[in-house]
Amino acid sequence: MKIHISFSEIQKFVAAHYGKDITLQSINKQAIRIGVSVTSEMPDENMGLFGGMKSLFTKAVSQIARNVTLDVSVEDVSENRVTLRYGGGLGKELLIQAVMRFFKTVNPQYAGMVEDMGNSCLRMSLKDIPQMANFCEIADLKDLYFEENHIVIEMELK
Repeated sequence: MKIHISFSEIQKFVAAHYGKDITLQSINKQAIRIGVSVTSEMPDENMGLFGGMKSLFTKAVSQIARNVTLDVSVEDVSENRVTLRYGGGLGKELLIQAVMRFFKTVNPQYAGMVEDMGNSCLRMSLKDIPQMANFCEIADLKDLYFEENHIVIEMELK
């Protein structure tokens, strides 16, 4: 069986549940580019080093918006596990490692869901994701790939 999930469905889901607007773009059959706008606050350039007494009592900042993208490719699909490789340099590598440590600390029950394989690879075990566990008992994941505007998941009933 094939399940097609459109990029727009995923974007709406992420916006509704996490309050983030993301972009998804298929690079090729095995890779996708995920983008998000990140806003940072920087000291206002007009304050200068000695911004006067007013700067002691107010926080003068400028907001800078930047689009951040992450390329993710499907390396392997087997036994209801998906191995993903991500690219983007050391900064993104460190960010993903920090997020992984955060989730393992805050939600130890989810620690087994995603395993850091090193070399910018993550392995997701679908049977360890509570929402997927029952489904994995009746079907096996066979393939996961990307088409122009959607993700295709191929599964086989047991």
